[in-house]
Amino acid sequence: MNHRSTDAWTACVLLAAALAAGCSGEPAPEGAGEPRVAVPSEPIPARPGTFQGIGVVVTGLAIQSESGTVPEGDVSFSVTNAGAQPYAFLVTGNGVDARTEPIRPGGSALLNVSLGPGTYVLHTVPEQEGPTAAEIRSTLTVTPGEAPAAP
Repeated sequence: MNHRSTDAWTACVLLAAALAAGCSGEPAPEGAGEPRVAVPSEPIPARPGTFQGIGVVVTGLAIQSESGTVPEGDVSFSVTNAGAQPYAFLVTGNGVDARTEPIRPGGSALLNVSLGPGTYVLHTVPEQEGPTAAEIRSTLTVTPGEAPAAP
């Protein structure tokens, strides 16, 4: 799945969620409660070509990742800055050079990247140089084969 079709699919999902949540632009009827969105009672199986999600926390001293190994394919990094200064998050290696904009302390960003098998460097770059500003590095191993379907 290419990035354009992924972006279009994501936009459709977000639009559907907004409409389901009552964001139609019309005022809510009097006495209407908070809009509710249906949540499935069981996990939805992953579709081929969908993004694998990895949560990442940047603390200023380390990069904490939910996983150090993922199967090849599209990976979505959900990055939260728990440090005291803004950092950009980068994924580099094997011809990949992807980055977020600087993420403010307490903020988060999403970075979608297609990764083939190999080892990648996850690292941060401080927005401004300073006495405590340092680049932080970690690695991610990407294995051959598709992600297994959700149970």
